[in-house]
Amino acid sequence: MLMAALLHAPQESPGGRISGSVVERGTGTPLAGVTIRLRPGIAGASTDNQGKFTLERIPDGTYTLQASLLGYRKEEAQNVIVRAGAETTFVVSMEETPIQVSQVVVTASRREQSLQDVPMTVTTINADALAYRLSTTLDDALRAVSGVTMIDDQINIRGSSGYSRGVGSRVLLLVDGAPYLTGDTGEINWESLPIDQVDHVEVVKGAGSALYGSSALGGVVNVITRRIEEGSSVKVRSFGGAYDRPPYSAWSWTPSTRFTSGVFVTASERNGSAGFLLGASRLMDEGYRQNDVVHKYAIFGRSDLELGDMSSLQITGNIVRRVNGNFFWWKSLHEPLRPPDDHQKRWVRSTRGYISATYRSVTGTGALITARGQYYGNAWSDEEGSVVNNTSKSDVGFGELQWTQDAGSGHQIVAGLTASVAQVRSNIFGNHPGLGAAAFIQDDVTLSPATTVSAGVRLDWERVSALTPRSQVDPKLGMTLKASETTTFRGSIGRGFRYPSIAELFTFVATGFGSTNVVPNPNLRAERSFSLEAGIAQLIAQNTWLDVSIFHAEYRDLIEAGVDPKDRVIRFDNVHRARITGTEISAGAEWFERALTTTAGYTLMDPRNVTTNSVLRFRPRHIAVAAVQGKMGGWDAGMEYRFVGKIEAIDEQLVTLANIVDGDKRVPVHVLDVRAFRTLTDLGIPARIGLTVRNVLNYQYVELVGNMAPPRTYVLSIDAAFE
Repeated sequence: MLMAALLHAPQESPGGRISGSVVERGTGTPLAGVTIRLRPGIAGASTDNQGKFTLERIPDGTYTLQASLLGYRKEEAQNVIVRAGAETTFVVSMEETPIQVSQVVVTASRREQSLQDVPMTVTTINADALAYRLSTTLDDALRAVSGVTMIDDQINIRGSSGYSRGVGSRVLLLVDGAPYLTGDTGEINWESLPIDQVDHVEVVKGAGSALYGSSALGGVVNVITRRIEEGSSVKVRSFGGAYDRPPYSAWSWTPSTRFTSGVFVTASERNGSAGFLLGASRLMDEGYRQNDVVHKYAIFGRSDLELGDMSSLQITGNIVRRVNGNFFWWKSLHEPLRPPDDHQKRWVRSTRGYISATYRSVTGTGALITARGQYYGNAWSDEEGSVVNNTSKSDVGFGELQWTQDAGSGHQIVAGLTASVAQVRSNIFGNHPGLGAAAFIQDDVTLSPATTVSAGVRLDWERVSALTPRSQVDPKLGMTLKASETTTFRGSIGRGFRYPSIAELFTFVATGFGSTNVVPNPNLRAERSFSLEAGIAQLIAQNTWLDVSIFHAEYRDLIEAGVDPKDRVIRFDNVHRARITGTEISAGAEWFERALTTTAGYTLMDPRNVTTNSVLRFRPRHIAVAAVQGKMGGWDAGMEYRFVGKIEAIDEQLVTLANIVDGDKRVPVHVLDVRAFRTLTDLGIPARIGLTVRNVLNYQYVELVGNMAPPRTYVLSIDAAFE
């Protein structure tokens, strides 16, 4: 509910002014952190601790005012008239609703929309959840998402990826909407993401190539960085932890306790139309395994500038330096925390960074024009003692122009052009350039207050080195139907694809595994997928929700490394077709005015290699997650459980060629984490302290062949903010 009064008080600044406050419906309690947006335009604000907000220098016109906050129903006021020299005042009353129902996402259709209006399954992780988990890399937090598994650092959404030995991601990672895959191997590097600057993460399940192009074969993960808050602040987050001793004396490789620690410091200031932020972090992990030490240093910067009344410019940048031991696999199951003797003293040194700029402007017709450019650089080398074995440097430039328009008659249109250029210089991948371009369009049509249809298509073109250029057309179609205020049906069909990475096309290693050579294959074809989904989102009561979906995906020309039986060499080939069918169920409830929250998710899959009529490698049939969190006074505590069914099929060739002793040993995954935090603001201290125990049962398992997962780990943390 929104109430407004037009006051004709003179204003010193040009244009009109909108101000007001936001309260909880029924109680009148002021709500802080509410996002206020004015459409059309780029004007926005957040409510302060008293629930108040102000928008200034608004040009004459008629607008729509939107108010959104996680856990509350989105409110909207249309036909808001603004006149120069006048002030419009609002009192916004927001109704509490389950968090799952109130979310607003941008990735599914490249524009803001309510989660209930999205025809695909989308899961979000907000900054509070990242801090609550004490996540130092994003892949750790993604393990708690229903339907998602991680094999080492490779993400699987509903079994789409398996494990591809560190090359070629079948899930596309975006940072503020721009692709973030390395130029040489086409993989995701989670370590280079500024996790302390993340506002929220959106995980789109299903093929997304119709909007985002290559690598969105199995889904999209979009990392949205934080908006700089009004005023000045310094925030510090630090932690220190220790790994538990090995459960068996035979596993012990050192008499000392192994520690991990980190610190994140951010300083920011925003005054009206300009905001600046600078952050730095350091991470040190001694590792629970021999030769698995990590040292990481990072710097992040951001500036937000309002350029006039209807335009804005956002510039972000990040650089990460990392030195780590290179633990490939264990010596044996009897010595799982030691690498083989010939793997000792292996190190990887890497420097990665990006800088991006995003310009937004609203035209006279109300269209939002977004121009985005990004550079992503990646350099690494692996060393054995003082000898450098392999090196690679890659540079990727990306540009995008997007047009978003409310075209009337229920049509919301998004269209755009993208271009990319890449250059790789490596002793194992060779020196190769790459070019790409694409055009896309999508129309979300509101047929009735209850029915929305979404249709889109994208054309991609790519050329790598001197190879023949190739193109790809990917359509999508989706629909949502609101049967009632509490029931929404959804369905979608789409195609996806992934061009082979430069590493898959051109890798040449004289002795890849033992005496077996790894050779190039420039004739690789693009991987392709077709996926469909149907689901229902049900609000069971004011505090309980249920989401059920069924999904089916067909994959063709999947690329895998294998041994040629004739030449006895290893190369990447298009080897098989695959089919994955399954169902996913998620539910949640909030009790006692959100003092207690519970969530759970279960995914059942049948991952099938159609070519060989066998189970796909590195895909589980069962995935389950469950969590409970309670708050009382200044205390916040909870627990989280993850289950991943036993992997039925692995890469036997890898085990044999690499001579991984006991490489076939694996078990189901059962991991239980517990956490407790205490906020000290009631004592006059602007800080929060916490204790987290990961893998509290000290369960021994592997995610990747020959790699024992972390044991029980104790972590103390402190977060402080100074304004």
